[in-house]
Amino acid sequence: MQPTRSSRITLTIGALLGAVAIAASARAAEGPPPRHQPPPEAFTACQGKSESDSCSVSLPDRTVAGTCAASPEGTLFCRPARPPEAR
Repeated sequence: MQPTRSSRITLTIGALLGAVAIAASARAAEGPPPRHQPPPEAFTACQGKSESDSCSVSLPDRTVAGTCAASPEGTLFCRPARPPEAR
């Protein structure tokens, strides 16, 4: 007995959904993308300061103004007031 057109469509859709589910679970297993780490100068700029104090980081090509903020590990770093510009 030959499969009907509707059963072939159903099988095709099922195969596609299975492939999408496998790809999604593989991507989830990789975990989130790595977090961007501030440069060492950002941590140095907040040594001896408190959270929310103003700070500035001198980089080779510019100086960035910001505020001292706690990293996930609890170490203070100078968080830029504005997001860095794309280069």
